[in-house]
Amino acid sequence: MDFPLEHSAHSMKLLGSGLKKQPLVFASLAYLALPYAIFFFGYLRWYLALICGICLVLGLEFALRIPVNVPRFTISISQLLLVLLAAFFFLILAGVGGYGHQDGDWPKHTAVLDVLIQQAWPVSYSFSAEQGAVLPPLRTPLVYYIAYYLPAAIVGKLFGWFWANQALFLWTYFGLCLALLWFAVLAHRLSFLTLLIVICFSGLDVIGLAIVRTVFLHEPLAFLHWEHIERWSGNWQYSANSSLLFWVPNQALGGWIACGIIFSALFYGREKKGLIFYLALSPLWSPFVTLGLLPYFIADFFSGKKSWMTRVTQYLSFSNVIGVLLILVSVLFYSAKFYPIPLPLSPVSKGFVLTHPVVPGLSVIESVALLVLFVLFELLLYMFVIYASGLPLSAREQRFLQTTLIFLLILPLYRYGFWNDLVMRASIPGLCVLCIFTIRAFFYAVTNKRLVAVLAALLLLIGALNSSIEFKRHIVKTYERAALLVIPQAKELHKVPAKKLNSSFFFQYIGSPDAPFFRWLTKPLGAAKRVIPVSELIEIYGPGSPRK
Repeated sequence: MDFPLEHSAHSMKLLGSGLKKQPLVFASLAYLALPYAIFFFGYLRWYLALICGICLVLGLEFALRIPVNVPRFTISISQLLLVLLAAFFFLILAGVGGYGHQDGDWPKHTAVLDVLIQQAWPVSYSFSAEQGAVLPPLRTPLVYYIAYYLPAAIVGKLFGWFWANQALFLWTYFGLCLALLWFAVLAHRLSFLTLLIVICFSGLDVIGLAIVRTVFLHEPLAFLHWEHIERWSGNWQYSANSSLLFWVPNQALGGWIACGIIFSALFYGREKKGLIFYLALSPLWSPFVTLGLLPYFIADFFSGKKSWMTRVTQYLSFSNVIGVLLILVSVLFYSAKFYPIPLPLSPVSKGFVLTHPVVPGLSVIESVALLVLFVLFELLLYMFVIYASGLPLSAREQRFLQTTLIFLLILPLYRYGFWNDLVMRASIPGLCVLCIFTIRAFFYAVTNKRLVAVLAALLLLIGALNSSIEFKRHIVKTYERAALLVIPQAKELHKVPAKKLNSSFFFQYIGSPDAPFFRWLTKPLGAAKRVIPVSELIEIYGPGSPRK
């Protein structure tokens, strides 16, 4: 079921060379941009919202005039139906909207969606030294990647919590369909097997955990009791596609779609006049994904033997200028995280991973050994298959693979976030590239290098065991609750942790009201649902120290 190269009566053009408005590009840009429009008019002062809204529309219009030079192909109705069905069965047990079991990150997703519905925007939290204190409470804004939740939040404000969850499911489903189509476009193949590989793509976590249990911990394998094994190496995690959808659809969907648009332009496009605008539509979905995309822009900028003026002018366009302005708005929004907040909470964990580990108590030798195993099983074996397959690669594609290899080797050395979110989420673009080229290498090797094809199939099957564990957990837990749909009950965000965690966990979601973004650009902070005593934070997280 590959893409046919010719038009037929039962197929439709999805993407073509030189079209002004290619359906997949148009739908993807609209999907990424809609939350930005909601954010601008919900958060910014009216005149700034109007300016940003007009810039967004103009940027989209000019960006859509830039052709995406992908080889012409068509997609049949049966292939489109295959994508729709694959996305549905991938999603129906994922927990989105209460359909299927919800994993450990979902109380956070639910809390963010609920507060966006219940409170006026910009959303804030109020804290006081004591219950009923005379001093005015400290108000801290929610500063988080909220693009994913905003359309469903609007539905929730209008029609209530139940319909907000239904809207979130449909919004996620539409985004997942777009993401799967982009994987197929960049892999040059749309078939059942292609989609199955995308859905089940994972590192060799099963082998990694088996080694850790037997060699490091001297424990039995207990394979049948494994429920979530992504963090087998302790300090690091390169997430499987299934794990990304089940745990962090708020970052995965926007990341995959942005990667699709940007990679297609970098792989095949002659024009660079929309690239910065495409990138500008990613930070509100996930700033980590934006960081993960930057190495590809840097590699592209310095490629070839061109003068500096030529390198700069090829990016000059109206849509890219608008992209810079949109990025500036996002930077100002997130910069609120780096201003002082006088709360007894520890700052966000960050630093060189061997001196600031997620898992304390490991010796340097143990940590280095685990790091070597991590990059071997999550990256290097797949890279070996890609190059050993003899897959013909253009100069751009070779540069992409080299950039991916270097970035995913360097990324694990630095920690940022309580669970090392930087490594887990900034790796999304690189893992997207790895998945795409592994698929291409596998199908190429099937007809050209059978031994490499067997090795690739073996790696993909072993990786799929991790995804099967993810699916098994969702199937079993959904069966145990005896209902496919259970509308989740929202907690307050600071009460989400099920056990006492380092207080830096909550700091990941708030910022300072004294930051320029909230002082000069936004409406007044919305009233919080209640004033939270600081003692309540200390009871949940333990004592910390105010961030300075």
